[in-house]
Amino acid sequence: MRTFILLVIILLSAKISLLAQVTHLKNNGKKDILIRNSTLHAFSDPIKKDTFQVEVSGKSLLDGLVYFKIISFSGNEIYKISFNANDLIGYGLSNNPTNKEKEKFIKDRINKFFNKDNFMIPAIKNTDEYDQDFSDKDIWLDIKSDPLAIGFYYLIGEEDNRIIAFSKKHKKVVMYMNFD
Repeated sequence: MRTFILLVIILLSAKISLLAQVTHLKNNGKKDILIRNSTLHAFSDPIKKDTFQVEVSGKSLLDGLVYFKIISFSGNEIYKISFNANDLIGYGLSNNPTNKEKEKFIKDRINKFFNKDNFMIPAIKNTDEYDQDFSDKDIWLDIKSDPLAIGFYYLIGEEDNRIIAFSKKHKKVVMYMNFD
């Protein structure tokens, strides 16, 4: 009887291990996606919509990685960045926040990542002035010269403000403002 029970335990362990391997392969080696947000918005083309996607993967929201990417209307990945999920924590938390409060803050930031206010049309208004402390002049002038360029603003941490746009001249996404 002991041999039978031991054999069943070994077989169940092997089956559980095999299921874990299959799950790992289904996720392409990535850890579990804990939260995801996406939207369609014109960006690389003033009419056709690109896919904006942000997700946190990992074992927990506090230890996870954020992946932000933009896929063009034609299916090409045109922007990709990753950073620690903790980098989404910013102002607005009490002193010594609990892990639950931090997790809620990260979830809120992911859920609000693509608010309509984060998209700017045109990316740079005619009245906006260049500031050398926050931008590269050539990139700034390139985006400003395109009245159809669409800007997208996102924040990492408390003060790392980034604004990106698709440069038709360079045929890629560029960061035209970064103030922290």
